[in-house]
Amino acid sequence: MKFNLYFLFIFLVFSTICFGQYGIKKNSEEALESYTLFETTNTTYLIDNCGEIVNEWGVSRTDLHSKLLPNGNLLYIKDNLVYEVDWNDNVVLITDHGQPTLDLTYEVIVLPNGNYLCVARRIRTSEFFTTLGYNPALGFPGLDDSVVEMVPETGQIVWEWNISDHIIQDRNNTIANYGILSENPQLLSVDAISTFDWEFNESFMINGMDYNADLDQIVLSIRKISEIVIIDHSTTTAQAKESAGGRYGKGGDILYRWGNPQNYGQGSSADRILYYQHNPNWIEYGEYEGMLIMHNNGLDRPGTSFNNRYSSAEIIEPVSDGNGNYTLVGGVQFFPNRADKSYNRFTTGTEWYSGYTSSTKVLPNGNIYITEGANDRYLEINPAGEVVWEYENQFGTYIFRSEKYSTSYAAFDNKVLQPNSTVEQPSSTYNCTIFTTSIEDIQEASLNINVQFDGENILVNSGNEFQFSLMVYDMLGQNFAVDLKNKTKFTIPTENLNSGIYIVTAMSKEHNVITSHKVFVP
Repeated sequence: MKFNLYFLFIFLVFSTICFGQYGIKKNSEEALESYTLFETTNTTYLIDNCGEIVNEWGVSRTDLHSKLLPNGNLLYIKDNLVYEVDWNDNVVLITDHGQPTLDLTYEVIVLPNGNYLCVARRIRTSEFFTTLGYNPALGFPGLDDSVVEMVPETGQIVWEWNISDHIIQDRNNTIANYGILSENPQLLSVDAISTFDWEFNESFMINGMDYNADLDQIVLSIRKISEIVIIDHSTTTAQAKESAGGRYGKGGDILYRWGNPQNYGQGSSADRILYYQHNPNWIEYGEYEGMLIMHNNGLDRPGTSFNNRYSSAEIIEPVSDGNGNYTLVGGVQFFPNRADKSYNRFTTGTEWYSGYTSSTKVLPNGNIYITEGANDRYLEINPAGEVVWEYENQFGTYIFRSEKYSTSYAAFDNKVLQPNSTVEQPSSTYNCTIFTTSIEDIQEASLNINVQFDGENILVNSGNEFQFSLMVYDMLGQNFAVDLKNKTKFTIPTENLNSGIYIVTAMSKEHNVITSHKVFVP
């Protein structure tokens, strides 16, 4: 039964006014051919470049975000456990470390040896923090930031680093960790912890990390001092407590830090770059390969009012000898003193802002992928900063991070990824052409089809006279029309169809290409 077009138009206008335009907002040829992974309150979704669901897991909101492993399993932390769930939503492994004073959170990475590397917190008493020189006038946190490595099959902790072993204060000379900040850039000041962002019983608050297998180093985002730091993973747990040992000879002390040199007695407020950042990671692709990129949230950034705050993506090349040994320029400060490249509204004209959560990463095609956490908005921008792909999640609730994977990622090998619906309801009205995928790049050929509704039928014509077969799906994934006869044009009657959006998928076996389009039937 068809709806009256006038009432449908009124409904769509009302929906847009009341709920905003959600789902896919832009898809261009410059966007990476990819799938995007994100969470809502009750479900984890994988969507294609047109916002169509290609897989989903009944995983309710995890402890901050899920990742897709090369074997197709979903990896995440939830309730102090690490889970692996297969493509078909079956739990294949649950890892429990069994330590009541250890709390896993924010990030889990699979190391080359197969172990899990996790951001964690040790639960501590106020007396513990007193011995470390915390300022009693500010109150005491209850959590000591840590990084642990554990065996997936047993939960055994085989390596641990604690931030409390590498801190300093210059306020009370009767406490053992008293020292001069400017003479100890390898240590973190307890008095650098921001009171502006004090919450959740946190202390320094490590909110993300990345691992570099070539250097055997870990980069950490320490939110409440607005710095990223690099530590050595090659140490033993005993060496990680000290200032000697490991591949770089410095034990668990800080090898490199960046973002706010005032924290170790250098520079001024004008030299601060980071404002409560997230997601530092080593760049694997493009012109900045080997450098670091991070999401600079911009919370409490000076010179900005509440209504004109902005976030940015900072790219830096730490000054080093190329072998993971970092240099203090002039013997006093880690460089660069400014980002080598900054993507923000001034340098690109593209705007995004989230004072909390969020992420930034360089994709295999060299574009930058951004999660704007506060608005559950996901952006892909090209090197010039122009938006080439955009999606907004209707059912998100301040997402921590999303992930974007190339269609060539191993997780998708031998998987069925048939678009079958959208997350948002009603579906986005954006006219999106799903990327065209060449199975074998043996010919410079593409399948161009014209899809339109003429009032009675869906008309599908080949723009380049290729013969093709056709499949048509509704937004619930039901295949209502299949014609595998190779022709150059098709006519699909619609008198028995409900009003809605349909996916028209054309395939050319001769040229090994497939493409899909949306069409609206009123």
